[in-house]
Amino acid sequence: MPTSPLPPEIAAGLVLVGCSPSGLASNVMAFIAKANVAMSVTMTAFSTLLAPLLTPLLMHMLAGEMVEIDVPAMMWSMTKIVLLPVLAQRWGGMAAVVVSALLFGIAHLSLGELPPLFVLGLGLGWLRLQSGRLGPSVLMHSLWNGLTFANLLLLAG
Repeated sequence: MPTSPLPPEIAAGLVLVGCSPSGLASNVMAFIAKANVAMSVTMTAFSTLLAPLLTPLLMHMLAGEMVEIDVPAMMWSMTKIVLLPVLAQRWGGMAAVVVSALLFGIAHLSLGELPPLFVLGLGLGWLRLQSGRLGPSVLMHSLWNGLTFANLLLLAG
């Protein structure tokens, strides 16, 4: 891979921007240019749905030597961001929260922890839909992880 005069973090950030779907901007440009807006919207929808799979893989291939890329974690994080709003729009909020919560529990790969993680996923999904923002869910998840860690420390001592 050719060397870059940029610091690795900046170069990896540019790669990330290049790997990310274009979203609304391309649709606006297609509209302004009097191009095929329906095709632009369709392509944007497909690239958004494929982004959780392809963006981490492309990042690993193109920037994996510059910075460490945790492909599975990046895939799961992007899936959560894309999945819940898409499912909520398609099936309604409650069904989306239940499906997302179940996937959240399964993603932790621990059958014994599936019930509490499913309940946590329900809370995170509900909070995301009610607030319209990801921040409160991230805070709640961080608090859960912190309390779990504190509990493990207490049990070990």
